[in-house]
Amino acid sequence: MEEKEIKILAKDIFNKIEKKYQETAKEMIVADASVNASKEIKITDSKIEGIPYIPKGRKIPKNSKGQQFMFLAQINCEELKGLEDFPQEGILQFWILGEDLLGLDFDDYTNRDGFDVIYYEKIEDYCSEAEFKRMYNPYRENSGNLEIANKPCKMNFSLEKQKESFNYEFLEKLYEEVLKEENLKFEEDNELYEEVERIYEDEFYEEIVGTKCNGFPYFTQFEPRDEEQLKEYDTLLFQIDSGGEIMIGDCGVMNFFINREKLKNKDFSDVFYNWDCY
Repeated sequence: MEEKEIKILAKDIFNKIEKKYQETAKEMIVADASVNASKEIKITDSKIEGIPYIPKGRKIPKNSKGQQFMFLAQINCEELKGLEDFPQEGILQFWILGEDLLGLDFDDYTNRDGFDVIYYEKIEDYCSEAEFKRMYNPYRENSGNLEIANKPCKMNFSLEKQKESFNYEFLEKLYEEVLKEENLKFEEDNELYEEVERIYEDEFYEEIVGTKCNGFPYFTQFEPRDEEQLKEYDTLLFQIDSGGEIMIGDCGVMNFFINREKLKNKDFSDVFYNWDCY
């Protein structure tokens, strides 16, 4: 088959794959985290780093060694309205340990000695910026894997739809389905499949990246929930992606996962935390 013919057939096959792909769409909230307007950011706003909401009488979270966590991000849940099962009011916060692995435990992704997720159901009287700074003395052994150019970094959310995470395994599955429907022979390592892969990489990479809640997650290395006992963490609670103001390791991505039923019950006591980079 000539190169031109391969390109035409590959595009036709991919269009049929894309139609199947559309059927997987689910709602997500996407955050534009590229906006830096520190003078306008309120304590209760959604943000990455900066001054968090701390209710009067509450303390900065620590691990079992008494090491204070770094404030990573918070979401004003009013901005999640329209996103099914997510809280619609209050403040949801993410804290991590300021060391090289940013609190990640490869042996136990749920180990809260390296991170914390806190949900405040109602917004009440809270500490001022000056009061927070007097309390805030986070452990910082080496937090160089997280760089934010302009601090704080405000997040502006919008409700969108995202299709299934288009990984290569999923692509191959749909490719094989379409070829069977077209009575074509399936060969993974041929020029036709390579051309379909190229179209995917050009057109659909942006579907999975980004800072968001819900939707399908993105990983630079591998899916860390492949083990059977980890599949209960079936919902992407929050993803922070590198880009613009933010750099996680070498263009990495940070993910927090939760069980859907626990999310419905506003129970954030059991969360799966992972980050990776190139």
